[in-house]
Amino acid sequence: MKPGNIPTALIAPKLDMLIRDRWPHGNGPVILAEKVGCDESAIRLIIEQRHDGTAFDFADRLFCAVGRPMEDVGLGDVYWSVEFRETCALHSCGKTFPERSNGRTRKRYCSSRCATLGNAVAQGRATGDRLRGKGKCLKGHAFTKENTILKTRNGYVERQCRECKRATQREWVRQKRKDAAFVQKKIDAQRKWRAKEAA
Repeated sequence: MKPGNIPTALIAPKLDMLIRDRWPHGNGPVILAEKVGCDESAIRLIIEQRHDGTAFDFADRLFCAVGRPMEDVGLGDVYWSVEFRETCALHSCGKTFPERSNGRTRKRYCSSRCATLGNAVAQGRATGDRLRGKGKCLKGHAFTKENTILKTRNGYVERQCRECKRATQREWVRQKRKDAAFVQKKIDAQRKWRAKEAA
């Protein structure tokens, strides 16, 4: 289970009971999803315990939305034992690291290298022109017109390598094929599509 996650086996029974008590008419997960601002299926996955763990922040939001914080329902030990994670403030990094509150200021970067580069970007000394001038991605693929995807994120236009994205998607599918539920879902979707085409 990933750091910063909480076991679904601990929270699922209590969350299910609280949802049934709060909304006895049976539409609880839908109402809770609207309150939290997530998809209903995410709540059902926790209740049915289809994953080993879920993000602590998400679980905490669910319990608070029901009106009973985790400490009130006997999950205080779990609440205080979770290792909180921070995300590196450097956009190109995105690594997570343990939250530390030893000093007066919050740690924003995962390493001193990222902190140096982040400060240089904030002061306008590092603009990324040198890397863009190379015309290649980090794996060495050329940023040609056919191999470039332009995406706008946080007000900035960034380039993505199509070859790298395909490789990532292939690896994701390769890992998912090991999951029996995922394979069965794909087979059912293909059968449904073939039946629709034949009709």
